[in-house]
Amino acid sequence: MTWYVYVLAKENVGLPACGRSGSRDTYVGMTNNVQARIIEHNSGKCYATRGCSWRLVAVATCGSRAIAAQLERYLKCGDSRDKRVSLMLHADAGLNVSPVASAAMIMQARMWTARRRYGNNTREYLMALEALLNEKG
Repeated sequence: MTWYVYVLAKENVGLPACGRSGSRDTYVGMTNNVQARIIEHNSGKCYATRGCSWRLVAVATCGSRAIAAQLERYLKCGDSRDKRVSLMLHADAGLNVSPVASAAMIMQARMWTARRRYGNNTREYLMALEALLNEKG
């Protein structure tokens, strides 16, 4: 099954904070049905985005739920969250992130996950990187 990581933006930037998204003007999520998920966000069924109107601004296609979860966490976490999200938004002129940009972001997310799990200088981290580089597809 194909999974997607998506970025939503507030319809009217500058509105008061809503849901758990706080003062953020973007929201990152993952799903296997983008259209249904946007309807849920805009109908108030999602606590994190309740109270605001959202529009879809970018979608990256992932091969599995696990990969989508890694990419979503990579985009949501850390001090450089806004920088990562803006890279996804500008990776392609259209709504869909290009396959090359999507693959590059997925590889960055997987390397980031391995680095967080094992640290930079450990043998396990190097083995995880080697496994990622030798992976096919």
